[in-house]
Parts: sequence; C-alpha cells; structure tokens
Amino acid sequence: MATQLKTLLFQESPIYYFEAEDSANMVLVRPLCDILGIDADRQIRELEADELLGPKVSSKTTQVPGDTQARSWVCLPEEFVYGWIFSIQTSGAMKPETKATLLAYKLECYDALYQHFHGAINAPSER
Repeated sequence: MATQLKTLLFQESPIYYFEAEDSANMVLVRPLCDILGIDADRQIRELEADELLGPKVSSKTTQVPGDTQARSWVCLPEEFVYGWIFSIQTSGAMKPETKATLLAYKLECYDALYQHFHGAINAPSER
C-alpha cells in the first residue's frame, strides 16, 4: 500500500508528512531543509548522530508530488521537528533570508517556551 502523503504549508511551501502506523505524523526532512534553505545532507547527518533524535530518525520510500519516482526519505516524528529546527545554528554563511527565517522561528519557540513555563511558575502551588 502506498504511503498517503499529506501537506502542510510553511511560508507558502509544502512540508510533506504522513501518518505512521502508531499514528505519529512523520515529517520528510529533506523537503523541509530545502524550504528553510539549509544543507539537508548536513542536517540529516547531525540528526542521525544526535543522542536523542538519532533513534527517532527513520526512512520511508514514497513519491512526493512533482517527482517521477518513489525515493527513500529521511523522516522525523513531528513531535521532535520543532525542537530540531530550534537547535539549528545560524551562521554568517547563510543566505540572509534563511537566517531571518530561522531567527524568526527561534523567537517564536522562545515565546512558546516562555508562555508554557511562565504559566507553570505563576500557577498556584499545590501543598
């Protein structure tokens, strides 16, 4: 049975994912790296070498829209994608638009973390 790819738009570009047997959304890493303007091969190597994320990386053979054949794609469960993107280091060698995108994303992550933990800090403690 063919994998049913789903699409989420990010900055007007498609991010491809599919629902795994355990109901986790699995995001295709390379197309996401292409959207972000970062080196996919390097990011995949770093993901696979990561102590926490490496064991979560998998591959799936599927055909993305616009391609002429099915290929093997490195995938990461959605629950880990946001933290992974947050961890990508910006550099002076990046295109300005890539750096701006990553920095804007990181600011959004900082805000989400603050909103979550600030609420926990200000919540009445149970005694």
